[in-house]
Amino acid sequence: MNATKSIQTYKPAFGGSKKTPPKKEHRQDNKENNKSSLIMSGLTAAAAVGAAIVIINNQKPKAAEIVKQELNTFADFLQKARESGLNKSEDYLKNCIDANILGTGANSKVYKFTNPLMKNWAIKIDTKHGDFMESFSKPLQQVEDEFSGLNMGQEIAKIGDRVHILKRINGKPHSIPDWSTHRRSKVPIKQEEASDFLSDVKKIAGFPQEAFNEYAKKLKVLDEKGYKADSFNPNNYLIDFEKQHFYIIDAYKYDVDAHLNTKYDLFCPLVDYPNFERFYQVMDDAGKAEFLSTTKTLFDKCTIAAENQGLNTSENVFREFIARIDSREGNGGMYTNSYNAMKKICGAVL
Repeated sequence: MNATKSIQTYKPAFGGSKKTPPKKEHRQDNKENNKSSLIMSGLTAAAAVGAAIVIINNQKPKAAEIVKQELNTFADFLQKARESGLNKSEDYLKNCIDANILGTGANSKVYKFTNPLMKNWAIKIDTKHGDFMESFSKPLQQVEDEFSGLNMGQEIAKIGDRVHILKRINGKPHSIPDWSTHRRSKVPIKQEEASDFLSDVKKIAGFPQEAFNEYAKKLKVLDEKGYKADSFNPNNYLIDFEKQHFYIIDAYKYDVDAHLNTKYDLFCPLVDYPNFERFYQVMDDAGKAEFLSTTKTLFDKCTIAAENQGLNTSENVFREFIARIDSREGNGGMYTNSYNAMKKICGAVL
């Protein structure tokens, strides 16, 4: 079947229709059933390019207020697909080869397109059920762009139920690679890892305030649409060091009235708060001093950005959230203890 001539429109709304809000203490229950990945379901690699312009606050922009981003709409995608000879659904399958893998997760794989004309999009295949090949016999369908005007790594088209076309993001997963496995294995942090992490956070702290404002804007968009950023794992936050952009690639769908995102969901992943103490312990005195001063800079910039976008700035909201996750996971208070350890080290810095 000709995929580009048999286009339908599909509206998944990243998690379905709005449900009656549960009681506060149960909002985070059954995380796996509520989870809606915005891009790679925790993949540790992704890439992309930016070109269009988003104007903050819809006002005539000053130079510092212009943020360059790729819109990469469905219409853009369709035009480039035709130019690239992607005329049938089967043509997309030809791009799903090992040489094109961008990232792999427990239940999915993400591929780049072979043709450079398609550099702004990626193919995600859901591999969990093993029946994804059947999708390539289905027509291409447009998916409503819930985050139109922003590149959130979102889906813009699908082929069947297992093949998804995503906006592609250029960024480095923050902190230690394969963070979740590393954290739970309790493998000691190496000095080299701490040094690399400090180098990265110092670069991030040097980003202009406008970059943090745009970062907060993305979190605000998620919040307004009923998503909670997965801020525990810093690998879910991609950093484009060249263009000085932040990307949040994993979030969970909750009732739109929950508003569980706070400035701490901006700040805490940047300093990898679950590993903060472990990083700090293996640094020399000079490194510790730099880490603390950089942490202060990041906290201040995230605070300004959060206030700029009207995000919740309550520490208690964040603490209550991580306490509920600790309780649900039965992890002995891992996240709460880590946060407290960070606060103790930082003292008056935070």
